[in-house]
Amino acid sequence: MAEEYDPDFQVDIEGLRSDLLQRRANLLTAFENSQISDIDLLKNIDELITVSNRIEKRVTEHLLTLRPYLGVEQQKRLVGLCRGCGMSQ
Repeated sequence: MAEEYDPDFQVDIEGLRSDLLQRRANLLTAFENSQISDIDLLKNIDELITVSNRIEKRVTEHLLTLRPYLGVEQQKRLVGLCRGCGMSQ
């Protein structure tokens, strides 16, 4: 069902996750580099945060796309899943 209403989601998320993993690797490499400036290190951190935020936004867009097609019990389970992954406090 999800693919029917949001066909690009899986490809989008896979691309974003791949980007996030690469940014994490870049950050680890940067930390190991004693010659890197604080400014460049912070730039790497900002890039990682940006990609992480893009993932959160894309997942939220996906959930909002699906929400109207879910029954009451399915919506409750969805909210429970979101709480479980830290999206809601």
